[in-house]
Amino acid sequence: MSVTAIRESILDFFISSGNNVDVIEYNKDASEAYPEKLEVKYGLGYLPEGYKLGDTTSDDTMYEEYYAMGGNYIDFQQFTKGAYASASDSEFSAARKYSYNGNDYIIRESDDMTMLVWEKDGYVFELTGFESRSEMLKSAESVKQLKGGE
Repeated sequence: MSVTAIRESILDFFISSGNNVDVIEYNKDASEAYPEKLEVKYGLGYLPEGYKLGDTTSDDTMYEEYYAMGGNYIDFQQFTKGAYASASDSEFSAARKYSYNGNDYIIRESDDMTMLVWEKDGYVFELTGFESRSEMLKSAESVKQLKGGE
C-alpha cells in the first residue's frame, strides 16, 4: 500500500509528509535571487554550557558545525537556498511556523529534540539538538557571519 505525500507551504518552504518521512525543501521557484554558492559563512555565537566543537564540514553549497556534550549534540548547518532539503522520520511533531523576537522559523519538536529552520541573508539555516526550545532559539538568534567569511 502506498501513501500519498501531503505537501504544504510554510514561509518559503515546502513540507512533504508521507511514508513516515517528512521533507522540508526551500521553494526554489521563489522569485527572489539567491546565491548559488556560499559567499559568506555563518556560525553560532552562543551554545548552551558544556558543548564542544566536534567537527566542521564545508563545500560550495553548505557549511556545518557539529557540537557534542556527552551523548547530546547540536548540529548547525547553513545552505544555499537551492541546495537545501532536509528529511527526518515522523518522530518529530508536525512542522509549523513559529515566530520569536520578530524572526520566523519552522519548528519541529519531539520529547527531547528541537529542530529550527529559517532563512537569513539569502541562506537557509537548520539547527537541530537535544536542548530546550528556549536554548535552541537563543543559539539560532546568535548566528553571525564568521570572521573572514571562513
